[in-house]
Order: sequence, then C-alpha cells, then structure tokens
Amino acid sequence: MSGGMSVGTTLGKVRAADLPGPPGLPLLGHILRVDPPNFHHQLERWSREYGPFYKLRFGKITAVVVGDHESVAAMLRERPDGFSRSARLRMVGME
Repeated sequence: MSGGMSVGTTLGKVRAADLPGPPGLPLLGHILRVDPPNFHHQLERWSREYGPFYKLRFGKITAVVVGDHESVAAMLRERPDGFSRSARLRMVGME
C-alpha cells in the first residue's frame, strides 16, 4: 500500500480511496448532506447501501465509516491506543 489511509477488513487491507460511498459534491464532499440531529440515521442507511466499510469526504478530509459493531469492537481491542480521546475531550470529561 502506498500512501493514504487503509482499512483492515476480513478481505485484507483496502485503501480508503477504493471504498464505496455516497456521491458527494466537488470540493465540499458530503458536508451539505449532514443533518446533525439525524446524521446517525443517515450513516445507518448508507451502511445498508454501501456495506460495513465506506468513505465520506468533508472538504479535504476523507473519513472511513465502520458500520459493523463486531469490526469496531475488533479494532478497539486490537489497537486501543489508536482510538484514544483527544486531550480536549479528556479535559471536558474530567470537569
């Protein structure tokens, strides 16, 4: 794999650029498709449509969405340090 983000799946490693995902707008990606109060429902619908691993783009940022709870649990178990809370979120939690 050269450059970019990759995702380990049961099929091996897949580049984020090769994952399916809903069509987005040039430059903006999926920013205008986000409805904050209902975004979790949209993510669930896209997971049913595009599978347990898909990509979204927010401007220049590509996000990989994992819509399968067993895969999320395996990722957290195998690489817990890669999914730590940000320092700001830790501070808020301590208050």
